Amino acid sequence: MGNAQFRTTDEEETAIAARMALAGDRTRSDHFRRVYFQNVSERDVQIGEIKRQLEMLAEGQEHLRRAVQQLATAKSDDLELRLLAGLYALLYPSVDDSVQAKVDQHIDYSVVEHFLSGNTNKGKRK
Repeated sequence: MGNAQFRTTDEEETAIAARMALAGDRTRSDHFRRVYFQNVSERDVQIGEIKRQLEMLAEGQEHLRRAVQQLATAKSDDLELRLLAGLYALLYPSVDDSVQAKVDQHIDYSVVEHFLSGNTNKGKRK
């Protein structure tokens, strides 16, 4: 069995005596043993809980990072097609009749309008 010895100041002695009285400890040995081992045990539990929470946060952050990466690299053909159709619908009326006639040879404007409106009746394609 070991013996721990250390020096204390008068202020520390006063603090130790006050804490012993509050806790109901009768001997310094019982007081130090209780304070050291009980508090260390409680701190270990708290530290363990903090570590578990940090691990959960790290896992959540990794999951979020992967989800953002997937969203950033995912292709949405429908979205791209809608953007392209939207641009077409905005530009078509702004060009003169001769340009519209040339475009109409390849693209039916009504089909684009129906697509953007979500109408399933797509009209006919030229």
